[in-house]
Amino acid sequence: MTPMPRGFNTLLRALPTEFRARHRDAMQDLMADYTEARSSWTRARIWARAAVDILWVGVALRVERARSNKADLTQPRRAHAFDTFVQDTRHSLRSLRRDLGLATLATLIVGLGVGASATVFSVGNALLLRPLPFDEPDRLVWIPNGEWGRGQRLSSISTQVSHLRNLQDRSQTLTDVAGYCLFDWAGDHTLTGSGTPERLTRLRVTGNLFPMLGVRPQLGRFFTEEEAQQFGPGAILLTHGLWVRRFGADPDVVGSTLTLNDNPVTVVGVLPATFDFNTIFAHDSRIDFVAPFPLTEQTNRQGNTLALLGRLAPGVAIAAAQAEATSISVQPYEGMRATNEFEPILSPLRDHVSGGSRPAVMLLAGAVTLVMLIVCANLSNLLLARGATHEKEIAIRAALGAERGRLIRQMLTESGLLALAGGALGLVLAYAGTQTLAQLDAEIQLLSEVRVDGAVLAFTIVAAVAAGLVFGLTPAVRLSGVALNESLKEGGRGHSQGKRH
Repeated sequence: MTPMPRGFNTLLRALPTEFRARHRDAMQDLMADYTEARSSWTRARIWARAAVDILWVGVALRVERARSNKADLTQPRRAHAFDTFVQDTRHSLRSLRRDLGLATLATLIVGLGVGASATVFSVGNALLLRPLPFDEPDRLVWIPNGEWGRGQRLSSISTQVSHLRNLQDRSQTLTDVAGYCLFDWAGDHTLTGSGTPERLTRLRVTGNLFPMLGVRPQLGRFFTEEEAQQFGPGAILLTHGLWVRRFGADPDVVGSTLTLNDNPVTVVGVLPATFDFNTIFAHDSRIDFVAPFPLTEQTNRQGNTLALLGRLAPGVAIAAAQAEATSISVQPYEGMRATNEFEPILSPLRDHVSGGSRPAVMLLAGAVTLVMLIVCANLSNLLLARGATHEKEIAIRAALGAERGRLIRQMLTESGLLALAGGALGLVLAYAGTQTLAQLDAEIQLLSEVRVDGAVLAFTIVAAVAAGLVFGLTPAVRLSGVALNESLKEGGRGHSQGKRH
């Protein structure tokens, strides 16, 4: 650090208390310019200007007193606070530019910590926090047939049609029950007659599934009652992906007739892009089109074929619905003979979709929190080590009349700038990380929905600001309380830096 010229401290102490109180910010900036000057000529010019200012201090005080008698020159408190913030920011930028290597290292450390934290938060937000893309998703329940692992006697992922009809007709706690069938082979259907033949994968659903979920078609409509019957008019819904890939997002495809497995079918609608069945319900398969699953005696004889979902009535607890479903399951359904047992076990749909990922996400969040604490500890040490070389500068500012609170705010401004720069870098890293995770071929539902959204942006800002406060507060409090006489003596000619360094 550039040593202050002889006599400078004496002149500082010679300044009247009133003048120092009014103009300490300007004098601090002048001192900062002197310490940052590289050439002797620049330092001499600044020293001369300071001496002239001190010589004219009496005139300045008299002029200020005369003006204060005529008008109130005090600025509004908000304007003064803003000016102070601007001065602190300018000084911090100059100081960080002077220690560019440390500033770059600190930014990289904060960026890596915040980037990892934001990426993990994005995963947790997509899997555990963000609502499912349905109407009132908290009222949706998953209804498996028994528990997985209790034996092959019960199928936990499928139920016979008669049990579904029984719940639909008798349940008072569930406003609706629907299902879908996944027992179709991938690529088992051939589309011909419109360009190159292509093998497609079908999903069959009950006619009430999409209305119960609250999903609305992007184009067209859903199935009518007639189309949902056995041997009804052939009708299909295109997924958004197939509509874009195969038909170039042509809206005229709705109402057209396609040739599927050498049979004509009518395209009645297109599912919205916001509804990705694979992401939510079947992460290991690709669905190209949807066809109706008829609830008839013929499909009932096929055995356990449907995965069931239900919607709770308003104000009904899941325990009440569980008790009712258990009592209904032992009652026979008139008109259809049940050949398989049914043991409904209701749970929130969110738990079925991503509940299995909760322990892993929480463990990962804990690990990232520990990493952030280590980052803050390391940065606090870096700033303490850096501040040890700036103690004399801080002592001179205190001699000029700077209050300890002002010194702490100034150093926190510096750490805040480092944190914000690191947060910006962390946001870039989080964006790259989420893009990579979303493209992984992992058997985790909703993983493809991981992205940087408004919640992640807010988390990144909060994490960066919190990190700046945590790793900047200790050095700020420690260095703002330096002993003036000891600090001014250390580092001068004929003095070593002392044990504190």
